[in-house]
Amino acid sequence: MGTPAAVLGDSVMGTCLHTYQSTTPSPGGPVPTPVPMTLPFQGTIIGGMVPTVLICGKPAITLGAAVVNKSIHPPVGGASIPGPAVPPATNKATIIDGSPTVLIGGKPAVRTGCKTTPECGLTGPAIVQGTGSTVLIA
Repeated sequence: MGTPAAVLGDSVMGTCLHTYQSTTPSPGGPVPTPVPMTLPFQGTIIGGMVPTVLICGKPAITLGAAVVNKSIHPPVGGASIPGPAVPPATNKATIIDGSPTVLIGGKPAVRTGCKTTPECGLTGPAIVQGTGSTVLIA
């Protein structure tokens, strides 16, 4: 049995690991110190749709779709972690997984469970949460 199709505006959930630069006091002066921080990736599919194929009234999503993080990861401030993420957080991802058997507009259809690239420092792929529940894709 298949899983719900992904449509424009669906969620993509994961976890990002960013390294922030801090400083550690020392007799010779402050020493740059990397500090890892785990932050949520709660993305929204914003591109890569086929506007002529509607599922539940919204455009269907295909392989290569763009995702942007709703909870932007800004530089972390404060006395203990004053610097930005290294490398800087892009807050973006791209869907790299699709159905091996269902094509929409000539490209693999995206459905619940499809994965993204780790462009934003994801600790693993973020997972698509499809809402096109009237269309199940294998």
